[in-house]
Amino acid sequence: MLSCMATGCGSSDVQVKPEIPKVCTAQVTDGEKSYCADICRDESGVWTVRFSQPETICDMTVKTFGESYAVEFSGLSQQIERGKMPVGSVAASVTECLDHAANSSSVKSEKDGDEVMLRGKAPCGEYILRTDSGGRLISLSIENRLSVEFSDIQKS
Repeated sequence: MLSCMATGCGSSDVQVKPEIPKVCTAQVTDGEKSYCADICRDESGVWTVRFSQPETICDMTVKTFGESYAVEFSGLSQQIERGKMPVGSVAASVTECLDHAANSSSVKSEKDGDEVMLRGKAPCGEYILRTDSGGRLISLSIENRLSVEFSDIQKS
């Protein structure tokens, strides 16, 4: 559960508690490339990202384990240290931003119409996480490089 204060121009403070869902679907755009993945987070904080599109990486799974990632694809698996994961990794970037938004006191927030914008800087770069006024995830933008739309959200 994220806790933050959101303010809007000329409005009073609004307390918003955005939720990091247990399970959701993410439609990700990276330039001309598009990905679809189911993202899960268990009680211990381990993220699992399972890609369903594009077909070339369908069923690829990336899991986080503290300071490392486990990548599984076509019966092969490899463990990679967090610092050695490619900077552009979609799974690493999305989960790093969600973790940062959930755990950092440096995240800035502001009300934008019916939405709340959470701005921060994770290891992969600057991001904007949008939620509705009730705290449900809507979208994530990372360094104007990745764009993520969340759907099929299941609360933890």
